[in-house]
Amino acid sequence: MSRNEQSILCFPREHIEGCDRFTPWDSAIGIIRSLESDIAWLPRNQAESSEELIQPIPCALVLGDAQGYRIFPRIKQGRQDLRKKISLVVGGHIDYVAEHSDFSTLVIATLERELAEELGTSPSGLAKPIGLVIDFSSPEASRHVGIVHEVVVSGPVKPTAPEEFSIGSKNAGKLCTSIELSELHSRFDPWSTIIFADYINPTYASDVGKQLSLLPLYDSQL
Repeated sequence: MSRNEQSILCFPREHIEGCDRFTPWDSAIGIIRSLESDIAWLPRNQAESSEELIQPIPCALVLGDAQGYRIFPRIKQGRQDLRKKISLVVGGHIDYVAEHSDFSTLVIATLERELAEELGTSPSGLAKPIGLVIDFSSPEASRHVGIVHEVVVSGPVKPTAPEEFSIGSKNAGKLCTSIELSELHSRFDPWSTIIFADYINPTYASDVGKQLSLLPLYDSQL
């Protein structure tokens, strides 16, 4: 089965209407609970072209033993909004499994799989959920909703997924303080820009501006 034929988890767009670009976990729990009974499985190529369905993407901010976050430069190919950008997160779609107990189990299993596939590692402890991130800059971008967790990984970290990250970059997996991240802010991909400005360092003067609400932007494309 090809990647595009693999069924992935989706849910109706209505569940994110009215959301902010970053929703802290205390507020996000209600959204998560509302979609748990409203999920569907769809081949990836169909999900990516749907106007009504959203794809949850479990993803992780990777911390080291010392204070700071890992950065992951992206490759020159792929999605236009990600090319040559710096990412603070690793993650992926929730793939179909014949047997699963609940949505939370699927999220954690996906996180562990992505850390193993993209970084060749596993978290040193439990993943800490911190919120939801959505890029409302276009209807296409808002088809993906990041379910963001913080994970601690001990020791050196280097990406092992050349189809996603620039594994030869000297900065791949580098541990950065909040001040160092602020110097890289203009090079972040959309989700990383939002997470940095709204979660890691909300006092930083971000130039991303307040995004338009989803509904007017979405309707304008119809």
